[in-house]
Amino acid sequence: MKPLNLDGTDPFDSPAGVRLDEFCAAPPAQLQVQQHDGRIHSLLSTPGLGARAEVDFVIAELNAEEFPLSTEPLSGGPFLTNLIQSPTRLGVNDVIVHPSLGPLQRPEIHLYRNIGETQARHGDPAREVDRIESTEPLQQTSVEVASMRLPGLPGLPRYGELLAAVFARLGWHFDTIPLFRAELAYPVPGTQITLLFRDTRF
Repeated sequence: MKPLNLDGTDPFDSPAGVRLDEFCAAPPAQLQVQQHDGRIHSLLSTPGLGARAEVDFVIAELNAEEFPLSTEPLSGGPFLTNLIQSPTRLGVNDVIVHPSLGPLQRPEIHLYRNIGETQARHGDPAREVDRIESTEPLQQTSVEVASMRLPGLPGLPRYGELLAAVFARLGWHFDTIPLFRAELAYPVPGTQITLLFRDTRF
């Protein structure tokens, strides 16, 4: 299933629907939406952006059927990944677990080299050569959404407020939520950060 805007609309029908305008630089940048081989690309189309320009640009998309439902977990269990494709100061993979899923085992961090490859799946022997040992511990906490922070990114002080706005648009209202975080300082572009919930069924 392809990504949708938070309100469930098709990004091709309303490209601006993917933007979180209250967190974007004003005026919000314009978008072009393209699809290639099942992938959705949201591209900046505002004239005047260049190498010396800066813009705060925040988008959010809904992937309501990310995992197939089955009686047996795939590749050891469900996993969520974040592929670092551009140079960045901090790579973060935050996994917020919906309370309806019940208590979960602590996930495992798996890192892969992933340059020009498809998503690495845990348990695939062909991708074991791309495994990288993680030296950073998994962070686990229960937190109020609006109070969440990214200490390594001072340029994103409204992170918790941003997530709270997304939750409100989805109709989710929780006092606290379980949060699992994998964090890498200055990750090499092409690094895939994976959190694997081993032997878990979603």
